[in-house]
Amino acid sequence: MRISLGETLQAVSKQHYVSQLERPGAADLSAHVDFEALCGLGRRAGLEVDGPIAQSEFLLGLGLAERTGRLMANARPDQVGLLEAGAHRIADPMGMGSRFKAVCIRSTAVPVLPPFVPATDFPARPAQGDHDGA
Repeated sequence: MRISLGETLQAVSKQHYVSQLERPGAADLSAHVDFEALCGLGRRAGLEVDGPIAQSEFLLGLGLAERTGRLMANARPDQVGLLEAGAHRIADPMGMGSRFKAVCIRSTAVPVLPPFVPATDFPARPAQGDHDGA
């Protein structure tokens, strides 16, 4: 079964599905994305493609923990737990943090953007047959 563009767009507000146009700017929008096809289109168009990476890596790389800490430091006592739980919910690698992904498709003139890591920063893999021991 092939899904047409737009059939998987969904909106969530306060942990409930809502119409995509019901609360513009206040509801989270997501869609099922064929990242392989999307990235392939970008590359064929001569663009640079970074990712996809897990939502947890994306959000933590953009400073989610630091931002949450600053918000918690200035929050009322009844807000602290909500902030901490919310940050954990969206970045938990056992939940939303691994379920959702992020990709960056950019012009070749634009450098790699945080939190994406340039391919050259990854450690080199040993050649097949190389061993670290006797």
